[in-house]
Amino acid sequence: MNTKNRLKLFQDALLNKNDAVCANSALNLMESTLKRIESEHAPDGSEHMTITEKNKSLIQNYGVGGKYIPLIGHKVYINSNGAFKITENKSGSVFLDEKNKSLIPFKAIVGWKPKLFGV
Repeated sequence: MNTKNRLKLFQDALLNKNDAVCANSALNLMESTLKRIESEHAPDGSEHMTITEKNKSLIQNYGVGGKYIPLIGHKVYINSNGAFKITENKSGSVFLDEKNKSLIPFKAIVGWKPKLFGV
């Protein structure tokens, strides 16, 4: 299955199913979901998509207790309460916007900007 279709499976698997209560549980949910999809649907011999496996050094704090993870095609923003938003790099559009377990929506941190690496 191609990358676009696997990303759609990831999106569908997480849509309205966020049971996270903190940033770490949201990240664990995303990572385990993507790992399952990749193991079941990635072409044999292909490199599997990951969220933090290769990007741990790029994870930044997003407010107090939250996380920001820049990926090749997306940006992941996670609030400390587990609500999260994933945006597409190319278009800037929202790929996924999920409330946490308590149904509290993702809240962007006004004025927050990622740190630039190597600058």
